[in-house]
Amino acid sequence: MTFNVVYTARWEPPAAVDARQAVDDGVEAESLASGVSHSNSSVVLSVSTSTHFLFGYSTVFTAGYSGYSTVFTAGYSGYIIVFTAGYSGYIAVFTAGYSGYSTVFTAGYSGYIAVFTAGYSGYIAVFTAGYSGYSTVFTAGYSGYIAVFTAGYSGYIAVFTAGYSGYIAVFTAGYSGYITVFTAGYSGYITVFTAGIQWVHDLCNARLTAAKAFAKHVVNSSTQGTWLLSALSVAVASGCPPVAVVFTGSCRGVATTPEVAVVFTGSCRGVATTPEVAVVFPGSCRGVATTPEVAVVFTGSCRGVATTPEQAGSVAQRRLARGVRLNYPESVALIASVLQELVRDGWSVSQLMEKGRTMLGIRQVLPGVPDMVQEVQIEATFADGTKLVTVHKPIARQDGDLDLALYGSFLPVPPLSTFTDRQQITDETAEVVEAALDVLAGEVITQPGNIVLNEGRPTALLNVTNLCDRPVQVGSHYHFTECNRHLRFDRVAAIGMRLVEHSSGNSREVRTWRKQAGESGADWRLQGDVQPGPREEMNRQLYAHMYGPTAGDKVRLGDTSLVLEVERDMAVYGDECKFGGGKVLRESMGQAADRPSRDVLDTVITNALVVDAIVGIVKGDIGIKDGFIVGIGKAGNPETMNGVDKRLVVGACTEVIAGEGLLVTAGALDGHVHFICPQLAGEAIASGVTTMFGGGTGPATGSKATTCTPGPNHIRDMMLSTDSLPLNFGFTGKGNTSCPSGVAEDLREQVMAGAMGLKLHEDWGSTPSAIDTCLRAADEFDIQVMIHTDTLNESACVEDTIDVFKGRTIHTYHTEGAGGGHAPDILRVVGERAVLPSSTNPTRPYTVNTMDEHLDMLMVCHHLDSNLSEDVCFAESRIRAETISAEDVLQDVGAISMMSSDSQAMGRVGEVITRTWQTADKMKIVRGRLPEEKGDNDNIRIKRYLAKYTINPALTHGMAHLIGSLEDDKMADLVLWKPAFFGAKPEMVLKSGQITWSQMGLANASIPTPEPVQQREMFGACGKSPGANSVVFVSKVSLDRGIIQGYGLSKRAVAVSGCRRLTKADMVLNDLCPVITVDPQSYRVHLLTTGEEGEKREHLTCPPSSRLPLAQRYFLF
Repeated sequence: MTFNVVYTARWEPPAAVDARQAVDDGVEAESLASGVSHSNSSVVLSVSTSTHFLFGYSTVFTAGYSGYSTVFTAGYSGYIIVFTAGYSGYIAVFTAGYSGYSTVFTAGYSGYIAVFTAGYSGYIAVFTAGYSGYSTVFTAGYSGYIAVFTAGYSGYIAVFTAGYSGYIAVFTAGYSGYITVFTAGYSGYITVFTAGIQWVHDLCNARLTAAKAFAKHVVNSSTQGTWLLSALSVAVASGCPPVAVVFTGSCRGVATTPEVAVVFTGSCRGVATTPEVAVVFPGSCRGVATTPEVAVVFTGSCRGVATTPEQAGSVAQRRLARGVRLNYPESVALIASVLQELVRDGWSVSQLMEKGRTMLGIRQVLPGVPDMVQEVQIEATFADGTKLVTVHKPIARQDGDLDLALYGSFLPVPPLSTFTDRQQITDETAEVVEAALDVLAGEVITQPGNIVLNEGRPTALLNVTNLCDRPVQVGSHYHFTECNRHLRFDRVAAIGMRLVEHSSGNSREVRTWRKQAGESGADWRLQGDVQPGPREEMNRQLYAHMYGPTAGDKVRLGDTSLVLEVERDMAVYGDECKFGGGKVLRESMGQAADRPSRDVLDTVITNALVVDAIVGIVKGDIGIKDGFIVGIGKAGNPETMNGVDKRLVVGACTEVIAGEGLLVTAGALDGHVHFICPQLAGEAIASGVTTMFGGGTGPATGSKATTCTPGPNHIRDMMLSTDSLPLNFGFTGKGNTSCPSGVAEDLREQVMAGAMGLKLHEDWGSTPSAIDTCLRAADEFDIQVMIHTDTLNESACVEDTIDVFKGRTIHTYHTEGAGGGHAPDILRVVGERAVLPSSTNPTRPYTVNTMDEHLDMLMVCHHLDSNLSEDVCFAESRIRAETISAEDVLQDVGAISMMSSDSQAMGRVGEVITRTWQTADKMKIVRGRLPEEKGDNDNIRIKRYLAKYTINPALTHGMAHLIGSLEDDKMADLVLWKPAFFGAKPEMVLKSGQITWSQMGLANASIPTPEPVQQREMFGACGKSPGANSVVFVSKVSLDRGIIQGYGLSKRAVAVSGCRRLTKADMVLNDLCPVITVDPQSYRVHLLTTGEEGEKREHLTCPPSSRLPLAQRYFLF
C-alpha cells in the first residue's frame, strides 16, 4: 500500500480534532489519526506529536521558533525526523546546501507565496495557521540574518562560522568529511534518521494492521499540538527515506528531492531546478535553457547568450550591485527580468511601461548604451493572461532607482557614487592604446539640407472633398483615380496621378504627382491641369530615418572609430520601395501585377546600404533570384516608378526584407578551420561566416594541431558529416609527403577524393622536399597549398623555404608566426609576390593580455609538455611581442592580405569578423586616417579590412567566381547588420537568399521582438535546406571523374579554379609587397624603402591596446 499526500485535497488547521478513520481496501472505521481525509488511496494525516516522537522538535516550534537556533546548534537530532517523516515537502523548498535557500529568500518571499497560492491554498493555510511564528522568526528572531544578506553576504559566512561551526566544517570538508560527521559527530542524527526511516518503512511496507498500529501510536503520543504527517510516495523496495512530494492538483505536479529539484510540469510551465536553482521552461510558452551557473549557453560569436531575461538579469544585478556600469545585454536583461518579477506581483501593463523607465540611469550604464537600448519588450502571464509590455527609451534618467533595479535579488544597493568608469588594470608605465568609450555606436551622420522628391515630375492640382465620416488615408503610390468613392474630385484629371494623404470631413486642394506611364493599373489618358510642380523636399535626417542614409551621409561602424560614407544611392527619390501598411510595395503600385515568377525577383532587400570591397559602399535594393544576386539597383514596378532596373521587378512572387537602416556585407570566409567539433558551424554562422574550409576529422590529436583531413576516406566522411550544416565547406588534404618528381600518389588520391587544397604543417614535417612535392601536385590539379612553416628552423630557414617556393603561389598561414612558422622572421614572406599571407585571429590586434594567454594556448594545441624544457623553448620561440605588434601595422598597410580563425587550435572561430574590425579601429587610432582616403571618411580602410575575410580568401582558394563579394551572379550569401552592432552581432544571415540565422525573440510571443532576443536557427538551417542553399568546394578532377557524385551529397559540389595563376597583386586592396627585416636577437621589425636619400628603415611597431571596441559593450561573458 502506497501512501501519497495530496496537498490540495483538503486541509484542516493544525489543531486537535476528533479522530476518525479513512478506509481503503477494507480498513475498518476506527480512529487512525486526527484530521484524516480519504481519497483514492491518498491519505492526509493531521496528527499530534510528542517531544519523544519528534525528538524535541515540536517543543522548539511550539515556543515560537525561539529555540530554532538551539535545534541547529544542538546537533539537529530532532530536526531530521520532522522533515523526513512529516515535512519532506518543506525541506524540499528550503534545503539545497543553502544555495537554493538563499535563492528562495532572494525572491523576497512574494515569489515563494505566489508559487503556492496557485492551487495550494491548503499549503498556505498550514503556514498561516500552524506557522504563525514563522514570520516572527524571520522578522524578529532572524533580523540579523536578513541584515547579513543585505550586507552583501560578507557576513553570511561569519554567521555560519559563529553559530553553525560544525555545519560549515561539514561542507568545507568536501563532503568526505560530511559522511564522517554524520557517522561520528552526529551519531544522534543517524539514530534519528534511522528511526525515521524505519517508521516510514513501517508505513509503506506493513499491511493495514501495521499501518493502523502506527497511526494509533502517533495519536496516542500526541501531547503537544497537532502536526501534519506526510506519508510520501516511497517505493516499498526502495530502502530509502522519503525523498519526494507530489502536488498533483490543478496541473501543477511538483516532484521534489532532498536536493531541491522541483518540476512544474503542468500548464506549459515546466520548471526543473537544481540545487543551484537552475530553471528550464520547456513548455510551449516559455522556452528556457539554463545551467547552474545562471543559465548561460554560448550560441553565437563565441558569446551569443541563450538564456532568459531572469537569469541573465541576475548576472546583471550582481554586477550592478558591485558598481559595474552595465553594457547592452546586461541592461536589457536586468530591465526585462525585473519587469517579469513585477508582473508576478500584480502590476499592470501601463504601470510597468512607466516603471521600466526608472530602473537604470545614464550613469549606471556604459556610454552609448542608452542610445542602443531603444526599447525593451517582454511577454508575461498576467492575471488576465499573457500580455506584451513595451518600455520605450528605458534609460533616460541621470540615475536610476537602484532599489527597483535590484528588486528581488536581496543584494546590497550601492551608493550612486560607486558608478565610475572602470579602467583596465595595466602597468602604469606602459604605453597603451585605448578605444574611445564615449561613442554613439552605429550613429548616422547626415549631410545638412533636404532631399528633393519626385524631381521633374508633372503635377496636377485637384480639389478633393472627403464626404465620409471616417478618415481616408491614401498611400503615396496608390492610383489616385481609384481611391475611396467617398472622396469627391475630378477623377478624370486624376488619371495617372498619385497622392500622399487626405483627412476626413473637409475639403482642400491637393497636389498629385504623375506616375510612370505603363500598361498596368488604371487605363488612363493625361487630362486636366498638368504642369511642372514646385519642389517637394524632405529633410535629410528624416529621410535617413525612413529609408536609411543616402549619398554623402556617414555611418559609424559599431562603437569603433571607423566612419563610412555612402558613395552612391541608386534610389529614385520619391519612388523608393518600402513595405508596410499603406506603403509602396502593394499590388499595382510598387509591386507589379500579373507577372509570372520567372519575371520577378524571389527576394528583394529594400534600401540596403551595401558595404563591399568590390562593389563599394552604395545604397540600393538587392535583388535575389534562384539563390543568386541578380543585381543592386532600383527595384519595384516599372509601370508606376521611374528608374526601375528591368532585372529587379517586384511581383506577387517576391518576398521583401526591409533593409532600411541596415548594412549588408558578403558572408565571411574562414580559410583556416580545424574541424574539431561540429558546433563550430553554429558559432561561425552566428558571427557572419558563411563559408568554412580547412581540415580535420574531429577532436583527433592530429586535427587539434593541423588543418589536414588525411586520406580519401576521411575526406569523403567529412563531406558527408557536414552535408546538413548550412554553410559552404571545403576540405584540405595532408600535403606532407615527398617524391623526387611528378605527383606523389598519396597526394593524388586525396585530390581525386575531393580535397580542394593541400596543407603543409610543421607538425607533420614541412621540409623542403615536402614543400616542393606538394606544390607540384597543386600545379597539376589547380588547387591551393597552405603552409605552416618550420618554427624550429630544423631543416631550413625562411630564405631557404622561399627559395623552395620557386615563385609558385602559396598561402602562408599565421604569417606573423605566433601560430607557427620560421622563428623569428617568418614575416619576411610578406614581400614575396607569390606568397598570399594571412593572419589568424588570437594575435589580432596586439593587446595587453595577448602575450599572457598564448603560452598555454600553444602548449595545448600542439600537444606539448610543460614539463619538458625543449617543448617550453619551442613554444616560447613563437610568442614575440615585437613581431605581433608589427603584424598590426602590416595588416593596416595591406601587406598581410587575409584574416582567418585557426579555430580551437589557437584561434576563435566566431571572432574572425570582430577581430578584423578591432584591428582596423586600433590602427586608425595609432596611425590616423590613411593618406589615400578621399573625403572625411574611412572608406578605403573599411574596404581593405573587409576584403581580408571576403574576396581575398575567395580569390586565393579559387572560389571567387561564386562567393566573396556582392557582385552580380554570385551566391546570395549575405549578412545584414544594424550599424550599432556591426562586427559584433549580425541581425540576419542569408544563405543563397534563404534566411538561415537571425536575431529572434520568444516563439510564443505576439510579435518577434520580446526578450530574450538572440541569434537562432531559421528555416534555412532546417530540414533539407542546407543541401539546397550551400555548396561543397572540391577539386575539379574529382568532379570530372565522377567521384564526388558517388558520395550521395545533397549539396552541390563546385570545383575550385584559378588558384595557380595568382600573385600578391591580385589581393584586393591588400597587395603591398614590402621588404621586411627582422632582427634575430631583438625581434624588431623594419620596413626597408629606397629613395633619393638612400635606404630608409622604418621600425614597424605599435603599443598594445588596453581597451578595444566591439568587446565588453556587447557581450555578457
